[in-house]
Amino acid sequence: MVGQLPRVEWKVFMFGDDTRAKAKFTMWLYFQDRMMTSDRLARWGMHVDTKCVLCQSCDESRNHMFVECEFARSIWKRLLKWMQRQTFWATSWDQHWKWAIENAKEKSSSAAVFKMIYAEAIHTIWNERNLRVFEKQSSSFWPVNDRKIILKALKIPALQQSKRRKRQCPAEVQNIEEHCPYLGGDVTV
Repeated sequence: MVGQLPRVEWKVFMFGDDTRAKAKFTMWLYFQDRMMTSDRLARWGMHVDTKCVLCQSCDESRNHMFVECEFARSIWKRLLKWMQRQTFWATSWDQHWKWAIENAKEKSSSAAVFKMIYAEAIHTIWNERNLRVFEKQSSSFWPVNDRKIILKALKIPALQQSKRRKRQCPAEVQNIEEHCPYLGGDVTV
C-alpha cells in the first residue's frame, strides 16, 4: 500500500540510547535539513543577514555551520580527543554524514557514547547560534560548552539509566572528571 521507501540510515542515532529528547529533536531537524538557517530563510524571500554568526566568514547553511565552520570544527576536535577517537576532517557534508553513521552503527558502548555526544554537540552548536542571533550574546566558549556537552550526553542519562536498571553507572561515566580534566567544578546542565 505504501510502496518501497528509501532506507533511512540516520535512524541509528534516533534509537537505542539515552540521548535527551531536546537533542534528538534538534538532530532530527539537522538530518532532515529542516533547521531555519539563514540560507533557507533567504531562499524563502526573507531579508536576513546570511553570514554565519559563529565564524563571520561564510554564509550560514547546515553544511557550513556543523561541518565547515571553525567554531564547529573546534568542538568536534575537542570532543573526538576526549572520546579518544581519531580526528576526522570532513571536507563535505556527505563525508561528515557517512563518518557519523559509521561511528554510530557499532554495537558497542563507545558507539552509544558517540551517539549521545554527537547529538549534544549538534544541539549545543544550534543553541549557540540561536543565542547569538536572537539574544546578541554568546556563551563562554571553552571549556564550558564541551563540559556541558559531555555532562549532558553522558553523566545525567547514565545515572538515570543505572537507577532504572538498578545497576551501577559505568566507571568511565562515574569518574568523568578524571577522564576529562577540564570538567572539574560545578556546571549547570
